[in-house]
Amino acid sequence: SSGINAEYGHSCNELLQLCGRLQHHLKGLSIQEALLGKFLDSRSKHEGTEAGKMMSYIGYAEEYMSKKRNTLYPGINRLMTDLGVFQQKAVQDCSFTVERMEQFRTEFRASLL
Repeated sequence: SSGINAEYGHSCNELLQLCGRLQHHLKGLSIQEALLGKFLDSRSKHEGTEAGKMMSYIGYAEEYMSKKRNTLYPGINRLMTDLGVFQQKAVQDCSFTVERMEQFRTEFRASLL
């Protein structure tokens, strides 16, 4: 039963770490997209050609994607919060229930003797 707690606790910790890494990488990507978008937009103003128009469009798209990527944070934070609650409450409750069931089974078998 303590194995159950350790097994699920370990899995929860791994998932929490992955979520943290995901947030870190999303933040870095969002920053780079915003910088690229601003750079392309600023350089497009100096180009009077079709290339300048494309740079402006791509710059806008990069900045837009950066903003959209930032909308992922609340969902990931919620997942991490819920996972932490699950890890603290549900895993421990499950472990306690299994321990009680094993105790009752042992007592029942002893009463049969």
